[in-house]
Amino acid sequence: MLQKHKAVLHFVGFFLVTIFGIGMLRSGQIANAQMALWGLMILQLSWGLLVFKPKNISIGRVKLALGVLFIVQLGQYGLNAHNLDRGVFNILDLVRYLIFIGLVEEIWFRGVLQDYLGKNTLKAIVAGAVIFGLYHLPHGWGIVLTTTAVGLLYTTARAYGAGILSLGLVHGVMNWMNLSFYPAETLRVDYSVFLILFPSICVLGSAGLYIMARKEQNL
Repeated sequence: MLQKHKAVLHFVGFFLVTIFGIGMLRSGQIANAQMALWGLMILQLSWGLLVFKPKNISIGRVKLALGVLFIVQLGQYGLNAHNLDRGVFNILDLVRYLIFIGLVEEIWFRGVLQDYLGKNTLKAIVAGAVIFGLYHLPHGWGIVLTTTAVGLLYTTARAYGAGILSLGLVHGVMNWMNLSFYPAETLRVDYSVFLILFPSICVLGSAGLYIMARKEQNL
């Protein structure tokens, strides 16, 4: 139990350091922001691997992780207009999204935090999603809402067997596609409508993942 409490203290430290670091980077007060960003990401990864041991990073039920990717992209491409001509293929971006964003966030949120909260309990699924949303507070409350909804998909998938590695890869690919390789150009609907429809898709998708997982368990 003491070890579990130590893990959540590490998580609180990670959370606060990241929020403060991103805030400083966005303020423009740091001279070499790019180097500082890479330093922060390396710290997040190395710290996470000390707390959540590499032996715990498994693939798990890949089908559930792919379900998360499908549901989020369904919402993204259905509610946003994308333009491939604006996209950029940059191997450094791909590495950053796969390892230093996708894998890092899955280690900390679906590994350290969700395991501490009970992994497959309702508390772990819901609280894990909400805390993941609040982690994105520097980007505004609209992003907090949408990332909480996406977080619900991740926590549901993790609760029923998706591994940290498969979720990390899906997370990284999703961010890379939507923010770098194939970015959204404009919303197809009003922003207020988007803030209703996109979370609704994620909530329904989470229910679908739960049903799929339960059916497979009963086979």
